[in-house]
Amino acid sequence: MDQAWDQVREDAQLEGWTEATANGWGALIAWVAGPANTRRAPAAARERHTEVLVMTDGTVVRQPSMLSDDDLASIDDDIDSYLAAAGVPPVPRGYTWFIRRPTRMPHGRGILVGHQPRGAGSRTR
Repeated sequence: MDQAWDQVREDAQLEGWTEATANGWGALIAWVAGPANTRRAPAAARERHTEVLVMTDGTVVRQPSMLSDDDLASIDDDIDSYLAAAGVPPVPRGYTWFIRRPTRMPHGRGILVGHQPRGAGSRTR
């Protein structure tokens, strides 16, 4: 059977589910988990506040930043590109994705779902 994003059930009862990170890795994990182990819910308005790490002359400075609509669309485009490189179709936009938490995994963010490599998300000038 061919797998498709539209096979994932929309669900409001998400106890026992862990939110997938909103990046290519999180989307790929949701795809690999398959429709039986993945749920989606309509996404709330996205957070626009972020923090940028800027390194100048060996000193790291944290600067608040605001994401524009173009920034948010670019993030979604990057996720789609990541998935395409893995041979996975683009994830439908407008949803928050959840993965069934393995029974032996503690509550909260999971090691595979919530992992972000060291230095990810920072920019250097």
